[in-house]
Amino acid sequence: MTVSIIIPVFNAENYVERCLDSVCAQSFCDIECIVVDDASTDGSRRAVDRYVAAYRGPVRFRVVGHEMNGGQSAARNTGLRHATGDYVFFLDSDDAIVPGAIATLADLATRHPDADFVQGNMLSADGNVSPYGRYSGMPEYCTDRHQLEELILSYLVSSACNRLIRRTFITGHDLFFPEGMLHEDMYWCYFVAKHVRAASFTLTGTYIYYTTPGSTMTSVSTDKRIHRYTSRLRAAEVFYRDMLDTPPSRRQRIYLAGNLTSAMIEVCALHSPRHWWRFWRFVVRLARPHLRRLSAAQWVLLACMLPPLCFLVGHRAWYWRLQQNIVNRT
Repeated sequence: MTVSIIIPVFNAENYVERCLDSVCAQSFCDIECIVVDDASTDGSRRAVDRYVAAYRGPVRFRVVGHEMNGGQSAARNTGLRHATGDYVFFLDSDDAIVPGAIATLADLATRHPDADFVQGNMLSADGNVSPYGRYSGMPEYCTDRHQLEELILSYLVSSACNRLIRRTFITGHDLFFPEGMLHEDMYWCYFVAKHVRAASFTLTGTYIYYTTPGSTMTSVSTDKRIHRYTSRLRAAEVFYRDMLDTPPSRRQRIYLAGNLTSAMIEVCALHSPRHWWRFWRFVVRLARPHLRRLSAAQWVLLACMLPPLCFLVGHRAWYWRLQQNIVNRT
């Protein structure tokens, strides 16, 4: 078994060496590590080149550079095009993996050779299970389509990282990342859940998630908020079109609804009538053909997304109530 670890890098000079150290500390032997510099404007590329030039060990490094910044999706796609391993593992440059991570996941993949992917648990920087990780409730091996969909779209954090995923599964189902979109992992997980037939899980911590100021998850600039909500609308459009082609499951409907309510939070924070109007028009366009078939919960959700209720539920405290009491019943 061979593993390709793909690391997109953009302006990560302060922590990329920590990430590379964690790759070189792996006990698993057959690893190629593809580092994709997405046109960094700091010293990231120099730090990576210096690190790789000095490294003497079994990990096979390949450093690829973009001439123009294309975003994390583009960097991951470049990594995929260069990958040769049986399995792929996505690792963000501001995070790290524990020394036995790949060996733990590879052992599971060997025990369950039909698994399309093998998922590890996520730790915080203090070594405890992350809020994005799980303490219990994960089967070691699952082939039940409905349970897999529930696990991927509801129980697990929407992330491409921290799993060994069969490379032929990605290429065979065209599971490349949507370029120019934020929250690309949420988009990607929808289609992973649609195609997966078997998966394996472990509660053993394999991935260390660090909170990095200025990252996609922590940035709150106006431009970033606009990009966030427009990305969610773009994803919602794709989900909706997919559901027109194939009758959706309840979990897929909830995933779409949750995506729209998350977009509403970003729009609320913008305090912009223009962006509110764009959001309202989008929601009404999706709902209009189905008004006669909406359930009571779906009617309530639609009402909450339109004025005047949207001005209340757009605030975070009400958002969580909406998610728990309405969205999860759609």
